[in-house]
Amino acid sequence: MALVDINNPGPARRRLTSVLALDICGYSALSERDEDLAIKTVHRVTELLEQVAASGHGRIFHKAGDGFLAEFTSASACLNGALDILARVQDDVLLQANKIEVRIGLHVGDVADQDDGDLLGHGVNIAARLQGEAEPNGILASANLMNLVSDTFTGQKRRRGPLSLKNITEPVEAYDIAVKTGPLHRLAKRIWRPVRRNMVATGLAFIVLAGVFLAPSLSGSHAAAIEARVDTIMSSHFEGNIGENPIRTIDSAYMRGVLRQLGRSDLPSHKASFAMIEAGDVTGAVRRMETLLAELSPRDAAYSTTLHQIGALAFQHEPRKAAASYRSLLIVDPLDQTAQVYLGRTLGGLGELAESVAAYKTALANPNLDDDTRLRLRLNLAFAKLVEGHNQDAVDALRAVQAEVEADGAPDLVATFQTELGLALERVDKIDEAEAALIMAANLNKQYGFEYDLERVYNVLGFIAEKRATASPDHATDYLAQAEDYYTRQFEISQKIDKKRGMAAALYYRGDIQRRSGQFDAADATLMQGFRISNEQGLKTYEFLARLGLAESALDQNNLERACEHFREARIIQSAEVEYVGPRTAAKLQRFDCGA
Repeated sequence: MALVDINNPGPARRRLTSVLALDICGYSALSERDEDLAIKTVHRVTELLEQVAASGHGRIFHKAGDGFLAEFTSASACLNGALDILARVQDDVLLQANKIEVRIGLHVGDVADQDDGDLLGHGVNIAARLQGEAEPNGILASANLMNLVSDTFTGQKRRRGPLSLKNITEPVEAYDIAVKTGPLHRLAKRIWRPVRRNMVATGLAFIVLAGVFLAPSLSGSHAAAIEARVDTIMSSHFEGNIGENPIRTIDSAYMRGVLRQLGRSDLPSHKASFAMIEAGDVTGAVRRMETLLAELSPRDAAYSTTLHQIGALAFQHEPRKAAASYRSLLIVDPLDQTAQVYLGRTLGGLGELAESVAAYKTALANPNLDDDTRLRLRLNLAFAKLVEGHNQDAVDALRAVQAEVEADGAPDLVATFQTELGLALERVDKIDEAEAALIMAANLNKQYGFEYDLERVYNVLGFIAEKRATASPDHATDYLAQAEDYYTRQFEISQKIDKKRGMAAALYYRGDIQRRSGQFDAADATLMQGFRISNEQGLKTYEFLARLGLAESALDQNNLERACEHFREARIIQSAEVEYVGPRTAAKLQRFDCGA
């Protein structure tokens, strides 16, 4: 019997095939509320489904508005495709930022090929009707399909039916597939990996992992209540910039998975930790988890679970403790890509650049690393070159991944790329290109609410305006006013997300512009505000710069005694705490003749 190529159906004929029907939930209301977002949503789901079909021996044969129909070469490929597309939807930044959900129906049945590649027939109709009966972010598969995968399907399913479907004469037996996708499921798989290797699982480990894997079976009201509590915790304690590490969208998904795991667990220690986090005592919750960890052996599956929980909870507030947790995880499972990536991110936040780069390179060598994470790591390594001062190397490394970033299209990834490209181009004095990249980054960050990079964008746009003022003396006043406006925006966004370092930086640069513009009272007030924040937060570099700015302001006003007083205080801070000053700051220091 000749094999059928479903990607080239040929002349009209009838045959059996596996059909996937997908629909975007609430699309009509979304179109009415925000038509542009609705169009972007359809385009993004189309891209994701095309990727799944291409990798799973299938094809999309029909699209109508927010509805999609695809066929696959086998029932198992169809079911795997459904699980894959649902995971991609739940992990996608744009879709999750706008709480987009989909419904999926699956069926194996009789279809008729059309000349244009479309399919018609009973098999298509049943898949489409099952899709309409599926839960949001759920998969409803016919018994026909599930019977064909019974030997290989190891997941959970719940019987639905017989269902009376519109325009379908006979009732249809169907099953809800218990979906385990997203960051929490991937975490659970990583935890099981060493357990499978060692064939060890304690009773406690079973309880912990049951909480993970049985999470989909929670009642809708209980799951919704946990989700609401997680939302409150995230907005109160883990979103924005707190401590050393800003929470990005990718980090937020990881954190939410850990919080859901704690919230859904029946273990007393987990319930207590979740309650402590809700009360704002994240440090206390970490201590509680450390107590549990001390009672476990590295052979226990719960050992890895607990280390991930400690690492996630400590990521912002106690980054050194988070780094220790991720190092311990890599001893248990050297291929734990989450631990590899977050070790690199944590060390980067601590300023330990060489160790951070080493962790990223180790992660890139991981054969299990997914393509999206691999691309993000390459971006991180390119930015590390910029931090090291290899500015042109950073530009070249960023250009090397540009096409992949644009093809990926994830808004947070594109925004981060444009931010880092703009920073690198400014360093090599490609001002026009840098400004274009940064303005695009600013627009993306504002559009999607990615505030973690926005203060950096405004900071470098301020630098660019200052460079233009130097290059065009006739327009210097206008460019300096533009620079002051950018630094003001930097301060405002840093204040909103409680990023003290950004606030201190913005106040120094704004005060310096005010001083150069002759606004001495405003400059002194701005610089003193920056000095107080820097002093309170232990930000010695900006404490030094604020003192130096106050010294320059006094010198410009011919108050030499006051200028030297500030200058000497600045030098004390510099000699004890500041390892490096750039050429611009070194030139400022040369203005003073204050003796020993």
